[in-house]
Amino acid sequence: MSRSMRHIAADTLAPAGNQERQIFKSGTTEQIILVLLAADRLAPRYTDQFAERLRGKTTRDTCRRIHAFVQDNITYREDPPGIQDIQSPSQLFESGQGDCKSFSLFCGSVLRNLGIRYFYRFVGFDNEPEVTHVYVVALDDQGAEIFLDAVPPIRFDEEASHTLTKDFATKESMQPTASVGAVHLSAPPCSPSPLAMLAVGAGLILLFT
Repeated sequence: MSRSMRHIAADTLAPAGNQERQIFKSGTTEQIILVLLAADRLAPRYTDQFAERLRGKTTRDTCRRIHAFVQDNITYREDPPGIQDIQSPSQLFESGQGDCKSFSLFCGSVLRNLGIRYFYRFVGFDNEPEVTHVYVVALDDQGAEIFLDAVPPIRFDEEASHTLTKDFATKESMQPTASVGAVHLSAPPCSPSPLAMLAVGAGLILLFT
């Protein structure tokens, strides 16, 4: 599947421009979460022609195909210390490498285009005080969770043991036809303030231009 799907992706993903990534320094955990949620609202336009090629017979089969595509075709590369790099789905594919944020954004964009509900799970390990990793959790028709952590060596529908969990979604990701907004699933202590949400709203146009 990997070789043929790679060629199909190259032909059907929207072309990546020169500024389809958000790079910032010393971002707080709250800021990183907000930027990723803002990017989620824009990302589906890059995969709208490609997503249908990954549709399987069931939601679970579709999720398996998405996970396999990202893991087979994109190399995981951790961001340098002090730098946070979020790439559009097309930029991620063309660069061939990225970290968990960009992996998650790609998966989410495909799920949105296929009408599958999902949210972002941010986790921390070994009793860390902050989350340090993110992946997508899809929901099947019965509401069962399907894990899409494409960072090797995590296998499909598995998640690494963690000690801190913060789940976030946009209204679009949980209800694809809903109006723009943000939904808090786990109400973490660092709940975004209205001012922070306004700042992200004002910055949407700068993410993928």
